[in-house]
Amino acid sequence: MDLFSKLEKLSEKYIEGFFKNKFSGRIQPVELARHLAREMRDKKTVSLSKVYVPNRYQIILGEEDWATFSAIIKDLTKELQEFAINKAKEKNYSISGLPVIEFLLDKSLKKGTFMLESGNVPIDTLTKNQTSALVDKTPEPATIPKACLTIDSGEYQDVVINLFDRAIVIGRQKESDIMLKENNVSRRHAKIEPVGGVFFITDLDSTNGTFVNGERVQNQQLTSGDAIKIGTTLLQFRMV
Repeated sequence: MDLFSKLEKLSEKYIEGFFKNKFSGRIQPVELARHLAREMRDKKTVSLSKVYVPNRYQIILGEEDWATFSAIIKDLTKELQEFAINKAKEKNYSISGLPVIEFLLDKSLKKGTFMLESGNVPIDTLTKNQTSALVDKTPEPATIPKACLTIDSGEYQDVVINLFDRAIVIGRQKESDIMLKENNVSRRHAKIEPVGGVFFITDLDSTNGTFVNGERVQNQQLTSGDAIKIGTTLLQFRMV
């Protein structure tokens, strides 16, 4: 048995063992955990140095299953949150803050069926044990990219990096969201962040400067099609 299979079985055994004597019903908590792990895997976003997964997971239940889960929803939320944290560590995923687990009710769902949707919320709104008990709430769609960067030169040419509702740092250090391995790039060179529906690029006091369309900039709003130069690496910014 390979390491991946062993870790999967250990994770599932832990979750299943915890709930074995606490819960009985048609939808088992271990089933929710498995789907959560699958959602993390399927919705991951790969940058040059990190693999990001959503920090918000909405589990949508029908009316009968909602009634069954309601008595243990706080404990279940905590356990699924801990499961997500451990799964992220196991797979070397990056999550912005602590993962949020929400339970929503959709009366149109039949007994024994559920949906799981994911997305992202700003880090300053995250809470450790957030739950929802909102009747007939239409689930929010999963977060989609707002813009992207295409690397037009260098080692990572043609790599496309999706930009979401969070700031990213470009630099030479390993902790950078986009790590460029060249001496002309500072350890923390530049930052791209969304502000009010648009994106700005800010030079982080780099040694060799940040350039947009051939001009050195300190802080500037980006427009779709802009050419960015950091060190010798060329990138193109596009809204999507």
